[in-house]
Amino acid sequence: MFERAYRIQKNTLENAALLLPALWVNAAVISDRGAAALGAFWLTSRIWYAIAYQNAPAKRGPAFDLSMTAFALAWCAGAWGIKRVLMS
Repeated sequence: MFERAYRIQKNTLENAALLLPALWVNAAVISDRGAAALGAFWLTSRIWYAIAYQNAPAKRGPAFDLSMTAFALAWCAGAWGIKRVLMS
């Protein structure tokens, strides 16, 4: 059980370190509310992931997919916002 909890923590920290820059870019060039919504979506899915992983590691897949969707949306929106700023 400890190893599961430790992996949950490490996975979340690894993801957060890559998500935060995308959220900052979104807040700066697109919308701070949109960045907050993506962050809340990611956080909610990570909480679901943590609960699922702790209870039954084999059932963590859907929560992981949602958190990665939020991650991908944040980076794609950030890239689009940077492109929009550079093109104007």
